[in-house]
Amino acid sequence: LNAVFGWTGVVFAFLIALRLFGARAAWLAALLIVSMPRYVAESMNNTKDLPFAVLMLVGLYYILTIKPEYPYVSWSHALKLAVTIALALDVRSMGLVLFGYTAIGLAIAAIASGERSAFRLSATAGRFALITISGLLGAAVFWPWAQHSPLVRPIQAFFMASSFSWGNPSLFAGLDLAATELPWYYLPTWLGM
Repeated sequence: LNAVFGWTGVVFAFLIALRLFGARAAWLAALLIVSMPRYVAESMNNTKDLPFAVLMLVGLYYILTIKPEYPYVSWSHALKLAVTIALALDVRSMGLVLFGYTAIGLAIAAIASGERSAFRLSATAGRFALITISGLLGAAVFWPWAQHSPLVRPIQAFFMASSFSWGNPSLFAGLDLAATELPWYYLPTWLGM
C-alpha cells in the first residue's frame, strides 16, 4: 500500500508540473522524485507521513485544476476533491487545510472570471459547502473517533494535535538533536542533499 502511495505521488507530481510548466518539466519532476532516496525509502516504510504528503499533493492537483469559469468545480471534480480531503483527514487532521486551499482556489477563480451573478456565487459557495461536509463525513467512515461527531471532531483533533509537544530527536550530522535545538542550516542541508 505504501508503494502504491509512492507511485501515486510520482504521477501527481508529474501532472502538477505538466499543468504548470509543460511536458519537459513534468518528466523532470517525475525523474527527480523517483531518484530521491528519501522519497523511495519513505514509499516502502512510512505508513503515515508519505500517504499524507501524497494525499496533500493530490488535493493540491484538484485545487489547481479548478476551472477558470463557472461552475469552477464540476460535480465529479468536487467528489474527487472531497474524497481526497477525507482520506487526508483520515491520515492526519492537518488535512483540514485543504478546505482552506479549496476556498482560496474558488475565490481566485471567481474573482479572475469577473463573476458578478449573485446566483452563481451562491451556487459556488454551496458547492464548497458540499465539498466540506462530504469531506468531513467521508473522513469519519475510516475514523471511529470522528464518527461520534463527524462535523466537529476533525476540527477538535486539529487543535489537539497542534498542542502536542514533539520530543523525538532528529538525527543530524551524526547527533541526536531535539527539534528545538536544530541549527539554522538543518533545512538547507537536507534540501541540498
